[in-house]
Amino acid sequence: MSRTLTAALERLIPGAAQDGVLAHVERALTPVHEAGLVRLDVAARERYGRPFAELDGAEADALLAAAELDDSAFFERLLGDAIDGLLGGPAGWALIGYPGPRAVVAAADQEIVEL
Repeated sequence: MSRTLTAALERLIPGAAQDGVLAHVERALTPVHEAGLVRLDVAARERYGRPFAELDGAEADALLAAAELDDSAFFERLLGDAIDGLLGGPAGWALIGYPGPRAVVAAADQEIVEL
């Protein structure tokens, strides 16, 4: 199941394993995730004769697109947790221009600005 999870996340967010997304989703695994990953792997074996983790990009994308339509509870949970994992860490912060937590906040940054 770990290889299936890693492969699915890499298709949804390239670099997921290195950016902390995989670790975040692994900590948040639920029965919905686990059952969905099993179904994804079974579908890969039935359609392509090999596990999901061994599919090429187009094949994996086709199965993920099918999961989005046919197994939306799993797909939405997986995608949502992947996005949370990305935006909750330094790689995602860089994407949105957030500098990260600061130990010291300058006085100018604490001023209340009237709108």
